Amino acid sequence: MPRYTRFLVSYFAVAAIFFVSPRAQAQSVTASGQVPPERFIGGQDVGVSTRPSNLTPLGVNYSDCVQDMTLRFSVQVSGFTGANNLQVWATRSGDCSADTTRGVGSVTGATCWLVNGGSTGLLQQSAGTLNFDVRVQDLIGPQNAPPFPTTLVSEHVTSTNNPCLAQPSFAAVPMNIWFVPTNSANQYTGSGAYNYPITTDMLGPPGPSGVSIADGDTLFVVNWTPNSDSDTQGYDVYLDPAADTVFHANADASASVTTETICPDAGVPALVNANVDAETGASDSGTAASSADAGCYTVNVANTPPSGAGTCPSTVLGPGGGVVDSGATVSTPVYDDAGNLIDSGIVTNTKGGLSTVPASYIVNANAGTGTTVSGLSGSTYTITGLTDGTTYTVGVAAVDGSGNVGPLGSVACDFPAPVNDFWKLYRQDGGQAGGGYCALEAVGAPVGSSLAVAGLGTVALAVARRRRRRV
Repeated sequence: MPRYTRFLVSYFAVAAIFFVSPRAQAQSVTASGQVPPERFIGGQDVGVSTRPSNLTPLGVNYSDCVQDMTLRFSVQVSGFTGANNLQVWATRSGDCSADTTRGVGSVTGATCWLVNGGSTGLLQQSAGTLNFDVRVQDLIGPQNAPPFPTTLVSEHVTSTNNPCLAQPSFAAVPMNIWFVPTNSANQYTGSGAYNYPITTDMLGPPGPSGVSIADGDTLFVVNWTPNSDSDTQGYDVYLDPAADTVFHANADASASVTTETICPDAGVPALVNANVDAETGASDSGTAASSADAGCYTVNVANTPPSGAGTCPSTVLGPGGGVVDSGATVSTPVYDDAGNLIDSGIVTNTKGGLSTVPASYIVNANAGTGTTVSGLSGSTYTITGLTDGTTYTVGVAAVDGSGNVGPLGSVACDFPAPVNDFWKLYRQDGGQAGGGYCALEAVGAPVGSSLAVAGLGTVALAVARRRRRRV
């Protein structure tokens, strides 16, 4: 064959190979147009989030886990010729594209666990979207069980095992879900791995302490000591019986509101030791003030439960009641003003957990924010619409950013009652001046508040004139 002819044959042979055989592409796994996973419970699509937007809208919480939620991840893949696989792993730390973290060769030191069987022999040369489902229980359950198996273990809530309680403390646990291309020996192919960070939080914050009640006519002002942990995003206030239910007053007919005589000023006659009937709201006339009592005001500042009530009557809101407690403690570092570490091992008695008190007892539960009071620094809330003379129990629980409601802290009980004092008598006598001391005291205003003092002289003068007219 002539040399020229041989050249043409070789040229066309190479060209045929070039045009017939597609050039191998590097494998690629990336996020699809919708990055957050779609959520499914019992086969029903519930969107990309199951809590109010003011909390952490993405991630998963305890409720998601026990409802057996499935997360559907949509990823775009390309460059798979049918010879390699795509596996789905999860980890609390590390890089699941590293073979050792997936237990390849040895499970010792593995930090990743399978959360989906993946796709074997994947054929997807051009770009296309694939869906991979991850059950929340399979994501949460194995996190404390290294060395991790190299096969998928399906977790389920049973009477003896709850994978949703695997979280070691109430602080949120960040995880990463990895989509890893591997060869037939389960080794990383060297390109195309993609990971999605997700916040997992299965336990609520500790219950706040110092819960107390300042009461007034058909209302409570509930106060508590705010939490100091960064996990708290708000508080739920619980009330038993619920305020929107009709009740019969359970106070003893002879029970009266405990009153206190406050003397912020002198020189003005006043009534002392007046009583208000807890059932009817009627007030007796009290006794005339002595010269030593001049300028004093008798107000309802500290109601006591009706006779025979004893401790708080609620069985639903018992102290810490209805709680699955993690038993976790927190070591808080202490620094001086210069930023020097003083003590790194002060263990505070703060235990997170989960409240199992029915949500129907939460005040203002449908406010659209997921909490009665938003913010870590919240410390007070006013409950209105109560029935005078009815004993209520109040508890407060902290809520984290993922919507987990923690255990109740201390609880308090009391009953609202009318406040018949000089301010009320002054109003009934036609007085039109602004707010005064007694009106504020009834809802827990601090003694000596500026507004109270400002109104004191007006009220005292009006009442004094009223008494002089009756002499």
